[in-house]
Amino acid sequence: MNKVVVFVFALAFVPSFLHAEEGCVCKAGDLACLNDCALSEVDTANKNIQADKQKVINNVKANKKSLAQNARTQKEAAKANREQTRQEIKAKRAELKARREQTRKDSKIQKRQAKNNFKARRNELKNGARDTKRAVKTEKQAWEDLSK
Repeated sequence: MNKVVVFVFALAFVPSFLHAEEGCVCKAGDLACLNDCALSEVDTANKNIQADKQKVINNVKANKKSLAQNARTQKEAAKANREQTRQEIKAKRAELKARREQTRKDSKIQKRQAKNNFKARRNELKNGARDTKRAVKTEKQAWEDLSK
C-alpha cells in the first residue's frame, strides 16, 4: 500500500514534467510518446555532436594539409636558397682561382721584366765601365804620347 501511495503521490507532481517537448505532439502523461520524443531529441543531439566532430576533424585535416604545404614550401625555398648559395660560392671560387692565376701570370711577367731590366742595366753599367776604361786608357796613352 505504501508503494501505491508513493506512486500516486509521485504522479501528482510528474505531470508538470511529463509535458510534451517542443516539436513533439504528445498528450500529458503519455510516457511512450514522451519517451520517443526524448529519444528523438537525444538522437538529434548525437547527430549534431557527430556533425560538429566531423567539422572539427575536417578543420584539423585542413590545418594539417596547410601546415604540411607550408612546411613543404619552406623546405623548397630553403633548398633553392641553399642551391643559390652553392652556385654563388662556386662562382666566387672560380673568380678567385682566375684572379690567382692572373696574379701568377702577372708576377711571372713582372719577374721577367725585372730580370730583363736588371740585365740591361748591368750591360749598360758594364759598357759604361768599359767605355770609361777605354777613355782612361786612351787619355793615359795620350798623356804618354805627349810626354815623349
